[in-house]
Amino acid sequence: MFVSRIAMAIKELMCEARAIKELMPSSEEINEWGRSFERLLSSKNGIRVFHEFLKSEYSEENLLFWLAVERLKKETEPASVKNLAQTIYNDYVSTESPKEVSIDHKTRQVIDDEISQPTKETFSKAQQHVYYVMYQDCYPRFLSSSTFKTLQQECLNN
Repeated sequence: MFVSRIAMAIKELMCEARAIKELMPSSEEINEWGRSFERLLSSKNGIRVFHEFLKSEYSEENLLFWLAVERLKKETEPASVKNLAQTIYNDYVSTESPKEVSIDHKTRQVIDDEISQPTKETFSKAQQHVYYVMYQDCYPRFLSSSTFKTLQQECLNN
């Protein structure tokens, strides 16, 4: 009985160690983030770290909007498209939302006109704009941040 409890404890520790290792990006992965914004956004770890950085700057709404639109594009059920589009609108486009993204009046008007019958493409222009803002503004700040530099250093030390 005692041996089986020890074996179970060891097994649990091994599972936890694997989970932690999966959360820690490799040095190669981190270097890829530094070379390409697209690679940063195509990595689960990259999105997680970039999100934490943006949260620390109180500017996470652009990334959250971009990710929500990516989910919308993958949706196949019309009712789900409509529900998710309405949620995206309420959370990020509505002028009453605390997480409102900054988009031009014309783009907002197109979304307002389409939101009653949304498609997967309803937010495409706004998403492109938000991507560009993140690429031009947030990404360079991320690369020069202590968050990114510390990660690079930790990977070099391991």
